[in-house]
Amino acid sequence: MIIKLRMLMLLGLLISGFVFISGCVQEKALTVSNDTPAVQPTILTKKNPVVEITTYIEKTPIVQPTTSTDIYCVSNETGKKMSLSEAREIAKNSVIGDQGTLKDTYSCNESTSIWWIDMKPTIEQYACNPAYVVNINTKEVEINWRCTEAVIRWP
Repeated sequence: MIIKLRMLMLLGLLISGFVFISGCVQEKALTVSNDTPAVQPTILTKKNPVVEITTYIEKTPIVQPTTSTDIYCVSNETGKKMSLSEAREIAKNSVIGDQGTLKDTYSCNESTSIWWIDMKPTIEQYACNPAYVVNINTKEVEINWRCTEAVIRWP
């Protein structure tokens, strides 16, 4: 009984192996070069004769690498979109762009059509975490200081 079971298992493995190998082999597509080979007369010398051979070129698809890995923020209001790199450029080149340096942390609020890009201000303010706020629709820039404590100013 065990021998019959082993024979059936071996037969099953052989059949599945044959099906797997025969069904999954992928042949490479060969195409003949469009260049007409030049036929040279064979020159017999003491060396081996020169023979011209038709060459086959394997054609493979050319994949163009994507160079854009930019992140976009899309306005729910208008459908306009703005890339993070564009928002950073707008903030940096704005009238208030010299009030701090851009950090690598950011967020997009699609409901308000705003890019929030954290900044390190040139003049620190106590208990504040400022960010450049870039409007996607108008491209206007302002600074939101996001202070966590009330600032008391004495005259």
